[in-house]
Amino acid sequence: VKILKLSGHGTRPEDLEGVKWHDWVEDVVSEVKVCKKSGEFDRIVIGGVSMGGNICLLTSLQERVNGLILIGTPVHLKGHLLIKVFSKTMPFFRKYTKKVRPRNIFFNEKDSYQYFPTKNMKEVLHTIEESVDSLKEVVAPILILQTKNDFFVTKYSPWIIYKNVSSKVREMRWIHTNSDNHVPQKGVEVDKTAEVIEQFIEGLESS
Repeated sequence: VKILKLSGHGTRPEDLEGVKWHDWVEDVVSEVKVCKKSGEFDRIVIGGVSMGGNICLLTSLQERVNGLILIGTPVHLKGHLLIKVFSKTMPFFRKYTKKVRPRNIFFNEKDSYQYFPTKNMKEVLHTIEESVDSLKEVVAPILILQTKNDFFVTKYSPWIIYKNVSSKVREMRWIHTNSDNHVPQKGVEVDKTAEVIEQFIEGLESS
């Protein structure tokens, strides 16, 4: 298993300045190429959380992979139209903005930025739109996971992905949580998610 750090991530929010949506896709495409060239892996399955799933979809259009795992991947965000308006207007008024989330949401402050550049909102939306426009071109086996009460991603998002990709092998699973978390966070939620992912990968190996 390899964990990839996308451009502008895992350091400080200021490092997101100037990073474009295609930089993130290129990060993953380049890593897939490195993995193939190394000969270390028999199969390459890529997965992403939230926007990371959109990036994986776009990556699969440039580099053949054996499987895709999407967790909480948006087609539309809740309040998508408002967010789109903010992405165009907010950069004129402020350089950075804080993340907004419900009070009952578990949030690991050490592993995630508490604020981000307002210009970056447009890049996130562009990533989502590019991946959604390309769903018909996606042919890799795909596993789509979504928490039942996601506060951030619309409930129909996983269905749109499931119905529009051209993958012959496709599976969608709902993750039951005790909160409105965007992704599974701890305990049984994580264990169950890991089990489903493991079964999906084992199914690819036996097919």
